[in-house]
Amino acid sequence: MNTFKQLYAEVPLERRDAIKEDLERYGLEVYPAGFATKSLIACNFCKGAEETGLDTARTLNKQ
Repeated sequence: MNTFKQLYAEVPLERRDAIKEDLERYGLEVYPAGFATKSLIACNFCKGAEETGLDTARTLNKQ
């Protein structure tokens, strides 16, 4: 677990897809390793969500 609340896991290549499906079934987001934008976070305890573009952050994260 890192400071961005991300969990890095090394899994056997032959089980990767099944493990990814299981994790997603339990509500976790799974991102590829390497150069990728991961888990964009916006403020959720003030007006940051409305004022700093939370919708844009979510759209970028989804892409």
